Amino acid sequence: MQLEQSNERYTLSVAVDCNDINKFIADQFSTNSKHSLKRVHQELDLRPYDYFKLYDEQSFMVLNASGLVEDKLYFFKATKSLSPKSASNWTNEELDQLKVNFVDVDTFFDVSDCCSEKAKELIAELSSLTDRSYLEDYALRADDSLKKFFPKAIFIIQKYSDHESAVDCFVQQLLYHLGFYDDWLYAFPQRRLKLKYGNKDVYFAVPDFTVMDVVSNVRMAVVEDKDFDSVRVNSEPQLIAELIALLQLPSDSTHNSAVIGVRVNGLKFWFYRINNPDHLLNAMSSKVTANEQTDVDKLGGSDGLNFLVLNDRRLIITILDRICRTFKEEGILSTCRNSDD
Repeated sequence: MQLEQSNERYTLSVAVDCNDINKFIADQFSTNSKHSLKRVHQELDLRPYDYFKLYDEQSFMVLNASGLVEDKLYFFKATKSLSPKSASNWTNEELDQLKVNFVDVDTFFDVSDCCSEKAKELIAELSSLTDRSYLEDYALRADDSLKKFFPKAIFIIQKYSDHESAVDCFVQQLLYHLGFYDDWLYAFPQRRLKLKYGNKDVYFAVPDFTVMDVVSNVRMAVVEDKDFDSVRVNSEPQLIAELIALLQLPSDSTHNSAVIGVRVNGLKFWFYRINNPDHLLNAMSSKVTANEQTDVDKLGGSDGLNFLVLNDRRLIITILDRICRTFKEEGILSTCRNSDD
């Protein structure tokens, strides 16, 4: 164990049953005293395995002291308790507490292999897609391309920029065209997932879409949308919470490979993948901050992939197509009915 010190002001919350000890310890930390912890032991005659805890003013950070090592009483900083909340209320604070580390990647799969016919057709259909948000009403009537769904949907997203439902409709049709409703797959809108803290505290995560198998109830991916005006809103914490809720399901209720998250802000796309979630899940089950970092693959960088940009659009469609084919090819179907939790 290493001795850790803090410049923060501490107040006493829990201690061994002695008012004099409580006051002495609180005074030392309140005044940032130079007194050594060994001196605390000598002056107060603490037994080798006595211990006490000190909380900061927010009642989060904990200091524990226990045991004698070479006649010195060592303190070590313990974990901070997590504050249970629903996924929609998560912020970067939760990501910091869980030590989530985003790793920028170029792709999740080998997208150089051939796309499905559906993906090829969609890429060709949208090859001339452009930004029409600047057009006046009289010009729109002369633009026959807006009679087709995707140009029309994108125009609506931009015109009614504070309506998330417009983005939901666009994303659902994109998933439909790429096969996420084929065979036994289904992109379930607003599927409520339990987000568990320890054994008792249960909150909820409600992704805009949860990709699942309708027979086995296996869930494989979540999609979180925001309206066009929210393009700069950081919805990453909410998406990570939704992925954790997916991972907290019984192991036979989740896909056997890494779960995938898709974040859409207006017309910007990001893709996420958690390969090894053990530290995250352990922290959530213990309701404390994580001890180890969890890497989360992130494709899209800081600005996201723009569906209006030709090369970005091709990559978005290709990745979604590859995700869909992966779910189909890796044996997601099960003969048993899994939990509905």
